[in-house]
This record gives sequence, C-alpha cells and structure tokens, in this order.
Amino acid sequence: MSANWTEWSTACKSVEAAAGISLKKNQLAYRTATLKANGAVPEMLLQILAKAKGT
Repeated sequence: MSANWTEWSTACKSVEAAAGISLKKNQLAYRTATLKANGAVPEMLLQILAKAKGT
C-alpha cells in the first residue's frame, strides 16, 4: 500500500514513533495509521473494503 499511498506510509511512521511500537503484525496500529493518513485512498483498497462489506 505504501507504493500507492505515500501519506499512509508517513502516517505509519508517525504512529510507530508516537506509540513506541512497530506496526508489523499490529492490526490496531495499522488501523490507526490508515485513519490518520491523508491523500487519496488507492482504488485497490477501496475495492477490498467494498468486497469485505459485501457490496
């Protein structure tokens, strides 16, 4: 995702630094970074979310 959404990568680093944790295999941290990320959400992620919601 970081290749298509650089703001997400920046948010991940910010969450890691603020919380003193590593995002590797940390679902809550990934969710937090995703919510904090600015910029356009990649179409691929939107499709995954739509499929998960069953729409």
